[in-house]
Amino acid sequence: MIILVILAFFMLIQMFHYRENLDKESYVLFGQVEEILAKNGEEQDTVIAEYNQLCLNYADAVAYILSENPAIMDNVEELNKIAGFMQIDEIHIFDETGTIVKGSVPKYFGYSVYDGEQIGFFKQMLTDKSKRLCQETMPNTAEEKEMQYAAVWSEDGTFFVQVGITPYRLLEVIRKNQLSYIFSLLTSKSGAILYAVDVESGEILGSTDEQTIEKKLDDMKMSVEQFTDKSKGFFVYVEGKGVYCVGTVYQESILLLRTCSVEVLYEDLWKDTLLTAICLTGIAIFMVCIMARFLNEDIVQSICNINKKLTIITEGKLDERVDVDNYPEFEELSSHINAMIQSVLSTTDKMSYVLDHAMLAMGVYEYNSKMLAVRTTEQIKKILCLSEEEAEQLFADYRLFKKHIDKLKENPIKGFENTYQLVCSKDHYIRMESFQKDDNFLGIIIDVTEGVLRSRKLEKERNMDALTGIYNRRALEDKLEELFELPNRREKLKYSALVMLDADGLKQINDAYGHKAGDKYLCEIACVLKEIKPPKRIFARLGGDEFVLFYYGCETEEELMSYIEELNQKRDNAVFMADETHSLPIRFSFGYVLCHEKEENYSNLIREADLKMYEDKKQRKMKRA
Repeated sequence: MIILVILAFFMLIQMFHYRENLDKESYVLFGQVEEILAKNGEEQDTVIAEYNQLCLNYADAVAYILSENPAIMDNVEELNKIAGFMQIDEIHIFDETGTIVKGSVPKYFGYSVYDGEQIGFFKQMLTDKSKRLCQETMPNTAEEKEMQYAAVWSEDGTFFVQVGITPYRLLEVIRKNQLSYIFSLLTSKSGAILYAVDVESGEILGSTDEQTIEKKLDDMKMSVEQFTDKSKGFFVYVEGKGVYCVGTVYQESILLLRTCSVEVLYEDLWKDTLLTAICLTGIAIFMVCIMARFLNEDIVQSICNINKKLTIITEGKLDERVDVDNYPEFEELSSHINAMIQSVLSTTDKMSYVLDHAMLAMGVYEYNSKMLAVRTTEQIKKILCLSEEEAEQLFADYRLFKKHIDKLKENPIKGFENTYQLVCSKDHYIRMESFQKDDNFLGIIIDVTEGVLRSRKLEKERNMDALTGIYNRRALEDKLEELFELPNRREKLKYSALVMLDADGLKQINDAYGHKAGDKYLCEIACVLKEIKPPKRIFARLGGDEFVLFYYGCETEEELMSYIEELNQKRDNAVFMADETHSLPIRFSFGYVLCHEKEENYSNLIREADLKMYEDKKQRKMKRA
């Protein structure tokens, strides 16, 4: 009878628990959808601003190139080369009347700002030559291809340049902000369906059940008003079947709704009830057996208990206590046995006292697989940076303590034997030694932070260039040799490039402003190069005015080449102060080799990049001449 009452009460609690869990899961999902919508909206605004500025920058660059080299305007092939180099889809050159007279796409020649709504956006540039316009992304009129256009006037005002770019990243961000895409990222309980409903029209905008998209909420015998004032779910009947519904309104425009049929909601109820009934029956049988066993003779059972306890203690479980007190004789015997065990355990306290007074940053621990608690000296807690609560928890169960020690060993320090870094601090290092005999485990933990930091400081000073603060030749060779000797180096390096770089004009700066200015010039070059941040890189100064860059870890060749292009742009746009009154441009020559196309070692790659660098330097000198 008691078991039946408990089961009935258990079923009621479980039914409430299932509904409450679905409520919580639903609001977590709603929160995820809202967070994704907000995040994607911010990302979309950021990307739009970036693309607007990028388009204008490209337009400025093309206008400048054409102003400096007017002959290029008549050469469609050269214009297409410029477009390809700058990753631009179209270049159009308008005269002062707003007509396309030249460009990279001849089929658009003759089009005017008066020929349509899209191109007409740039009509306002005819009345104000100071304008720099960037149009929103939209399908171009001729090909229905998503494009973004920007236009600027040339410096002399005789023509203006329009460039067109396909904003792939922006289009991807817009796609991510669609409800159908967001729902595809979410996982939901089997049998539960997630909806996004327009509050005004009741139209289903998105759903994990694609068949319901573009239907009305009325088709499901529900309305938006049912969810506006409710913070918890409720039951409704749809086509004669019970359905549990949870919903919330997002930004007063979208109703996020989740439904689950009663069958799915309570599908585990009978199974859980059956398991509970089996457990209760087992407990009842166990209690009956315990009561029957309790009727044994006190003396015989007490002696058996003492013998069992002594057997356990003999095996090494020293935290076991003998507590037989049926009669005064048994109570006295138990107290003597417990006092003897306590005397053995006090050895740890004595060891702690010795280590504390010897001023040694060392701790000792010991445990036995038959005994749950861990015996430690006081220094262990301080060396491992444990709080009182953490120490109490770990030392109470050797299994937790062993897991903690094993986790510490996941952070070994290269070059130091049995030395590890503590997770709680980046500048705390310990050395651990342990040994096992039968079921007994003994370990020693020593704080070696001072020695490790001193060794690392020496290592860093040996590998860093004193002037620029980057790697020197020795460190470069060590790093490259380590990477190129990896057995799966292609998977690690992915798309990579080795760049040799040489500062231009260092001797002239030394002669004109002194060697301190020359040193400053090299440091400024290092700062400029640090601004380029590929996924992974090695940056070193070989000596003098030579630098080496190794970019690796890129997913595609296009990504890798974007960093090379960024390097090319920076070398002609940076300046530094030679002294308090003279500002000089930062110039350097470089050559690069795409390492993923080579099977050579890094020494051959350096030589090849060095040759290309000197070729680049030669061409730059000829160009300046």
